[in-house]
Amino acid sequence: MKTVMDYLAEYGEMTDEDLQELLNIKKTRAYLLARQMSENGLIEIVGRGATKKYKLK
Repeated sequence: MKTVMDYLAEYGEMTDEDLQELLNIKKTRAYLLARQMSENGLIEIVGRGATKKYKLK
């Protein structure tokens, strides 16, 4: 999670593909991690499907 927060602080937003590459994880794991971070109030999920982006709250 710290790695994701650092990336978002530097670049402002990230896509699913960015998250998967950054952490070297598969799509399902990336989704679960993003959802958990969202539920914890750390990030905001904007959009749906292919246009989905993650931003800091």
